[in-house]
Formats: sequence, C-alpha cells, structure tokens
Amino acid sequence: MTITVEMKSSSAVIYNSSQQVLLAKRSSSKAHDAGLWETIGGKIDSNESAVEALFREIKEELGDKVILKNLQFYKIYNFNTNEISLKSAVYWAEIEGKININKSEISEVRWFNEAEALELNYCVNCKDRVVDFFHTLSKP
Repeated sequence: MTITVEMKSSSAVIYNSSQQVLLAKRSSSKAHDAGLWETIGGKIDSNESAVEALFREIKEELGDKVILKNLQFYKIYNFNTNEISLKSAVYWAEIEGKININKSEISEVRWFNEAEALELNYCVNCKDRVVDFFHTLSKP
C-alpha cells in the first residue's frame, strides 16, 4: 500500500528590470534535491497562509534585509506521485535590499536570463515556474 504525503508550499519567481530571475541552488547538506536549482520559497506551516510562509522563507533563505516588492499571485502548481502530493502557491515579485544567504538552506543565488535559466537542473516542478514566467514576458 502506498502512502501519499500531502504538502503545501509557497515560492516566488523573483525578477529584475533586466528580465532576469533570481534562483537558489540548494545546499549540498539538504536531504532532497541537493545541488539543484529552485525558486525561493518552501513549505507552508500549519499555522501560516501562503503569503506568510513566503515572507518567512525569504527571510530564512535571503536574510532579513531583503524586502519583497510588487508581489503578485501567479498560480497554483500541482505535483503528484504515489508518495507525495504537492500544491505550490507561486508568486512573482521583485526584491530590494542586501542578500545574505543562509548556507544551511542554499549554497548560492544568482540572476539568470532566460537562456541561462533554461539550461539549469531544477528541483521538482521549479523549472515549470521559470518557463511560465519567461513565456508570459514574451507575449505581446
């Protein structure tokens, strides 16, 4: 018998005026998807809304000097296997402030243009979020 774990997460495709996205490389100490690239975010705790979780994750991963700007909800992404059911609330946002990454969470963050971003190895369903962002930018 297969047991499915239900999880909820919240993340942001963070972009800048040069049409680049900020992505994080997961720390090598992570139990799952170590060394893969992802959007900024994480699990929603039972007492949090998706937005509250996103603000907490931004602070945990990028430091307390970073402020989200122009936050807008994009959509819910679903990922399902026999073991996991993941619903991810995804936002788009800009940031300001000094980034000070938490090395236990992520090993690096970098800005990527579309061509660079499409070449990366991503965590589960994170590439879809980035592809959708750039696809939306390219619409007339």
